[in-house]
Amino acid sequence: MPTYRDLKSVAYLEAILNYAGRLLNVEFQPIGKMRFRSACPFHADARNSFRVYVDGGDEVRFHCLGECARGWDIFDLIMLRERCGFIEAQRRLAEFLGVADFIPLTEKPLSAEKDGHAA
Repeated sequence: MPTYRDLKSVAYLEAILNYAGRLLNVEFQPIGKMRFRSACPFHADARNSFRVYVDGGDEVRFHCLGECARGWDIFDLIMLRERCGFIEAQRRLAEFLGVADFIPLTEKPLSAEKDGHAA
């Protein structure tokens, strides 16, 4: 059974890009292998400083190289935009991905929180 980590993995990259694009109202442009960019949805951005990449742990990550200078995972973005908790963010992404059963994590890991965006 998939875990919350599986839901945000490179295996779902295309679906995560689609979900995040709709959620944030942005269009991602490819800039390399498994790397994308768009205008940052959190500030006025004419330089396309918002990046999507796959990290060394095969996790899809988002980062603003501009004014925000912060990073997020897909669950952080869902919680910010949908104003929901971590478990609900996992459920929403799983539903979008068509994953009926998964093993949720009950609390957001602290290492990921310190990288989050204060809304």
